[in-house]
Amino acid sequence: MSVLHRKALPVLALLVLLVSYAGNSAYSQCSSCTYTVSTNSSNTYTVNAGQTLCINSGITYTGQINLNGGTVCNQGTVDVASINYNSGTVNNYGSFRVRSQLNVNNGNFYNYGTLRVEGALNINALSSLYNYSSGTLQVTGNLNNNYRFVNDGQASVGGNYQANSGAGTQNINRGKLTVTGGIELNSAFQNSGQVSAGGNFAVNNGGSLDNQFGAKIQVKGNYTNNSTSVNNGKIYVEGNLVNNGGSVFTNNEDVEILGNFTNNGTLNGDTNGCNIFTVGGSQVIQNGGASTNNVDFCAQSFPSGNYSTNYGFVGSGTTYCNCSRSGVSPLPITLTAFKATCEGGTVEVSWTTASEINNAFFTVSRSTDAANWEPVEVVAGAGNSNATLTYRITDSRPLEGVSYYRLQQTDYDGTAESFAPVSVSCQAAAGTATLSVYPNPTTDIVRVALTSSVNESEVPVVLSDMNGRAQSIRNFNINSGQNEWTLDCSTLKNGIYTISIQSKLTRTSPIKLVVNHD
Repeated sequence: MSVLHRKALPVLALLVLLVSYAGNSAYSQCSSCTYTVSTNSSNTYTVNAGQTLCINSGITYTGQINLNGGTVCNQGTVDVASINYNSGTVNNYGSFRVRSQLNVNNGNFYNYGTLRVEGALNINALSSLYNYSSGTLQVTGNLNNNYRFVNDGQASVGGNYQANSGAGTQNINRGKLTVTGGIELNSAFQNSGQVSAGGNFAVNNGGSLDNQFGAKIQVKGNYTNNSTSVNNGKIYVEGNLVNNGGSVFTNNEDVEILGNFTNNGTLNGDTNGCNIFTVGGSQVIQNGGASTNNVDFCAQSFPSGNYSTNYGFVGSGTTYCNCSRSGVSPLPITLTAFKATCEGGTVEVSWTTASEINNAFFTVSRSTDAANWEPVEVVAGAGNSNATLTYRITDSRPLEGVSYYRLQQTDYDGTAESFAPVSVSCQAAAGTATLSVYPNPTTDIVRVALTSSVNESEVPVVLSDMNGRAQSIRNFNINSGQNEWTLDCSTLKNGIYTISIQSKLTRTSPIKLVVNHD
């Protein structure tokens, strides 16, 4: 591949991106609505083929969605425990939060806003998820792509990312993909943006990596190539790199390895540049591979024969320390923990680093929707450190209910890196809670929703008439955060009642409930 060809790739990628967006112009607005949510609602909607559920801007929806071949178009805020995604399409322009695992089945999810999945995200057979340049995707669990995942925006995965095989499978990153765990490629993966893996990176049989010109991959663990890896950008590996037997690693630019480099396969490079492997470990290269062609090896100290063990064929164009050091920059910090906890009406945010390089300071920010952030505190970094360091701050006036905290690290040169946010549920004072009931008026079943800052067992939820006489007492366990229960009002007479909680740790004001069977 010529240099001219490689440099033309970003232009080609831009043209492909424009065509992709043009092809999805039909999703630019919510129209032809079968159901319209124009006020805050917790109703249940079943959306069948040919139907569209529209959630207007400024509206909060907290009900149950059964998607059976139709379309959900959200311009407001969706905050649901789960979504029954049997088939169909979701177009999200606002904030969409699923407080459990999300399975995208037999359909497409187009995200232009903020999508937060508090569990695993499974993109199943014949299904796709597109995170556009304006989109932010946050997955607290694993992301398993069994068909098609395209990221042009900001995507963070709290667990592992796995690209699995299957007809029509596509794994494309043109934005920024941050994975706290490992990345496992069992099918083709194309990167023209930035990828960060907090664990190991594996290209398995049936999988392949195409790291394009100008792209960057950072791996905190080990990199194992069991198939085909092509690098036209930059790859930085904090652990070891192993190219196993029968595998082909083509390096046309820069690969930097802090650990050891073991090659038992084939190494190739083009004839246009240095194609450098910079090795920082004491074990330089074990070459039991088929051949090495047009690559440069350089390590901190070479043995006399350039290889520590050489059983393979060294082809033409292979040099040793003939090029300048790779231009790949190491990760500024190695973050091993980041959490936020609520206690006594305040939120404590803490994080731990295993190493820091040129780290000037941290910025902790908070948000109600994981999209719009406000700074809480700036904490000085350690500069350069190989020791384990723990930092803490206290937010003495936290936001009510569920909120999000984000950690950002800034280098001395002003370069900043943000990490996946964490969520916490907190009240202004310990033992306080927010109670709501719906539907109100009701005919039979009423749902009781409680947001609490504490955990408590066997808490009585009391339904009383207007004379204060208890008509129903049900005991429930309360978890810190959001809770929801149902009460049967079908045997009550028409009238006005109150629902309240008065326990050792949880106290709420009475909520009026109207029962009307007519």
